[in-house]
Amino acid sequence: MYSYFYGVHFFHSNNSVMVRSHPTISLVKYFGVRDESLRLPTRSSFALSLMNLFTTTTVSFNHGEKTDNILIENYDDEAGIEMIRAFIQKFRELYQIQRYFNVKSKNNFPTASGLASSGSGFAALTIALAELCQLNLSKKELSALARLGSGSAVRSIYGGMVFWHRGENAEGNDCFAETIFPSNHWPELRMIVIVVSEQPKSISTRNAGKMILKSPSYQRWIDAAEERITLLVKAIRDKEIDLVGSIMEQDCIEMHHCLKQVGITYHTEESNQVMDIIRGLRQEKINCYFTSDAGPQIKVLCLEQQVSLIINRIKEDIPQVRCLVSNIAADPIVKKSLIKNTDEPETGSYTAKL
Repeated sequence: MYSYFYGVHFFHSNNSVMVRSHPTISLVKYFGVRDESLRLPTRSSFALSLMNLFTTTTVSFNHGEKTDNILIENYDDEAGIEMIRAFIQKFRELYQIQRYFNVKSKNNFPTASGLASSGSGFAALTIALAELCQLNLSKKELSALARLGSGSAVRSIYGGMVFWHRGENAEGNDCFAETIFPSNHWPELRMIVIVVSEQPKSISTRNAGKMILKSPSYQRWIDAAEERITLLVKAIRDKEIDLVGSIMEQDCIEMHHCLKQVGITYHTEESNQVMDIIRGLRQEKINCYFTSDAGPQIKVLCLEQQVSLIINRIKEDIPQVRCLVSNIAADPIVKKSLIKNTDEPETGSYTAKL
């Protein structure tokens, strides 16, 4: 029996589906939810999908046992694994699936350290499960499903520059993401991820998202999102790096101010050093701006011709940091293969863009 998924016919129960998806780094940020079970955000957000950072997830049916086998490379946090199990169970219930799965996943960047690995991870898992079970879901449906695992996974279903609309209704029907600009809109744009620590963060994004709600400055930060995104979209359309960067940096500073008000500090001494270096470079007329999320890593937005100078300056002062340079990613990639008595795909696989 055949099914149709984004222009390709698939069949056979012994299939393995591999998905490569990318984390999205917010310029106007998502932090905190108004509905815990549906993962509906308190504010809209706008993010860039990073080409050179990615999650690779392979899913197949577990024919032998009524259990899900989950292996995440370099990650053994039991609470995180249980979140994945709960998501897969919710998937079974929503679509009346009577199958169990083998899941293997890995990132080429640090996991659970402020680089949106949960977003790319749950996006890849969502696409792979839906494809393996031949559900023929639209991007919007995939996005809504992925949100149940991780809020930022909504954006990682898409490539390019992505706007996640917070929505207003309680059911979340108007909460969705969309690509505003494709990956090739601004070819010179780069984001440098400065990895100052490879260790998982001490406070998870989900827990911090609950705590930040008590910040006295939080509502004001929420209220600023829509206007900032409107200004940001125009600035990106016009390729105004200084305006884009200043909006991004201000939103980041205000978010971390809210976190500090509830006793959360993600930045380390090295994080602060990197931000000071970026401020100093701007005094030298170098167009570069910083942002950071729920972790110590600093991301620097700049243009391609400035990358080497920025990295060299950072490495001069903080030689131990790792610098990952990325342009903007396109959509996730799906590859499907036939397997025989092994978890590894055989030859004959192909790639399709969502």
